[in-house]
Amino acid sequence: MDVKGMAFMARRALVEREHGAAKFDEVVRAIAKTEAIFRSPVLATTKIPMGSFMRFNQALIDTLYNGDQKANFALGEQSADYALNGPYKHFVTNRSIDAFVGSAPSMYKNYFDEGEAKAERRGRDVNLELFDIPAAYRCLYIEYGIMGYFRRGLEMVSGGMTKMTAKKGFSKGDDAVLYVFELTNV
Repeated sequence: MDVKGMAFMARRALVEREHGAAKFDEVVRAIAKTEAIFRSPVLATTKIPMGSFMRFNQALIDTLYNGDQKANFALGEQSADYALNGPYKHFVTNRSIDAFVGSAPSMYKNYFDEGEAKAERRGRDVNLELFDIPAAYRCLYIEYGIMGYFRRGLEMVSGGMTKMTAKKGFSKGDDAVLYVFELTNV
């Protein structure tokens, strides 16, 4: 399973904004000692092995957030800010919740080359499910990061707050993830 470099670039933007470029470069230099993919520049289209990205992400969590796994939600939200103010800004411009929800499977595939995402809107509720993710990669980065991304995306597109509830998750020992998002201003 691979992750596209866009996820790395979003992490860079977040860390540089909150902690400075030197701190980000410090983490990259440290992880590059064991993960060769980070010894060369990472582009938006670079395919990063999922295991390497998970270790990089964990190094960020350990170094910058005292190992707090819930920081993955914030990292996901910042990734949404990066993507929805950049290459996917048409979702925010058009303000179409249904278009954003309908894009979940292809958005997932834009970042990851294995596993599936399915989203469905029912009135004020939106369900997002992740499934068929290889067992070795069923981690909190995937669950919390993607759900943070989707929550923030819904907020940006709808212009309101979104309540998020976990029904299934890797955090609960399940082999799939299912969250329900309640749109508060629809």
